[in-house]
Amino acid sequence: MLEYQSLRLLAWTGVTALPSGRDQVEADASRRAILDAATGLPLGYASCSDRNSSGWLGWFLAPGIALEVHETDDDSLLFTMQSGRRWRLQPRKSGGSGVRRISSVSRWEVRDAEEHFVGSVERSGLASLPLPALEQTDAHANGASAVARDNGGRAFIVSSLQPGYSMQPLLGTQRTGPSSWAELGALSCSQSNYVLDFSSALKGEPFVKMLLLAAVIVTTSQ
Repeated sequence: MLEYQSLRLLAWTGVTALPSGRDQVEADASRRAILDAATGLPLGYASCSDRNSSGWLGWFLAPGIALEVHETDDDSLLFTMQSGRRWRLQPRKSGGSGVRRISSVSRWEVRDAEEHFVGSVERSGLASLPLPALEQTDAHANGASAVARDNGGRAFIVSSLQPGYSMQPLLGTQRTGPSSWAELGALSCSQSNYVLDFSSALKGEPFVKMLLLAAVIVTTSQ
């Protein structure tokens, strides 16, 4: 999937609950198809579900949210996103959609198929980030953003599309320094579908692409 230049993310749809595992129960599953934007070829999908701990511990903890991205060819796992758990202060309301649960999470951990830590994705406002003045455009102003960080400390920004804008550049820091920003791609919207275009500068950077895709999933799940 990540070898393609452009990915199209369709809207979330509900699917049948996933099978239960020995130590967790997965329910209220949702799925989002990912296509090759150029040809419409299915490349994979993102799947979201609650994960509840079994036994007495699960009673005290609010369910975490697990999100998995699979590739279509053999349904192989590409990467996972896991939200943190919260203490259960009141009974969980039923009937909430997967999209609302995703949009309520403030931080995700991203891991590859071998469960190696790739980086994190956090919701943040751009006002707190050290962006050069020329890059604080009207398209970014006051918008919700997802900020991804990799193991090397590099930061990547995906902002939600603002009214009047059909395209949003994706920004990332270079390896040369934390204040050296560059455009690493673009996010656009067409008929409720989102298109993620990777810059040619990301050739040979699958983990950066992984974090950008994870951040796009977060920012477009409102």
